[in-house]
Amino acid sequence: STTLTILTKDEKPTAPSSCSVISSSESTLQVQWKVPSPGDYKIVSYKVDHKPTAETQNQFKFANSSPFYIERLAPYTSYTVKVTAFTNNTMMLESPPCQLRATTSVGVPPPPNKPAIHPNVTKSATSVSLILPPLNVTNGPIMRIEIVVVELKAGVHWSENNSLPNDVDTDNRVVDIYKVTDVPVPVDEESREFTIGQGEARNSQLKPNTTYAFYVRWMTSEKGHDDSSRLVSTSQATVYTTAELNVQHSSDSS
Repeated sequence: STTLTILTKDEKPTAPSSCSVISSSESTLQVQWKVPSPGDYKIVSYKVDHKPTAETQNQFKFANSSPFYIERLAPYTSYTVKVTAFTNNTMMLESPPCQLRATTSVGVPPPPNKPAIHPNVTKSATSVSLILPPLNVTNGPIMRIEIVVVELKAGVHWSENNSLPNDVDTDNRVVDIYKVTDVPVPVDEESREFTIGQGEARNSQLKPNTTYAFYVRWMTSEKGHDDSSRLVSTSQATVYTTAELNVQHSSDSS
């Protein structure tokens, strides 16, 4: 008699289902899914593909089970995530994917560029016009901008590399510090101009013939009152000396 052998096609596992995000941070997404039907073989691993939604280049990791952390992601970025199941047979049968989109949390903004002194404004004894840095990569919407004004006492040498002093005590012998907090967030090139020393309650006039350091601070979150709990970064300093009180002629515009 003749023996007839018929080879049937191996059945792939079904797609993982109910893909969702359990938690997120500025650099991670924790995703979960329901185990699919394995088909003819046991499921041994999952392939977790991820990429920024606006890009085409995929990255992937292998997971043994759900849930799974995707790490080293960019802050405040939309990602497309696909999860597929693999079996333990030699053909490594792959399931259809389960797909989701998720956005990482807002992150600490990168340090802004230092502010520039407006080149076309006559030098004043009591004010200075600054050009704020452009809002480029900010790791989230800028919720607030501050300009920190550091008045340097006579004989104090300061450079742009000096970090912002933590001491905000106005009796400090080296510097006096105050914050201008009502700085509008720029929406275009023209709105990047801001004048320090307008004589307002939170933006008092500067002192004549005095050296100041100006710092710009960006915030993407204001959840707390102290800097340790806010998402904030600070620029390098712009050091500037105001004009003498009685010398404000066109020859002093440089």
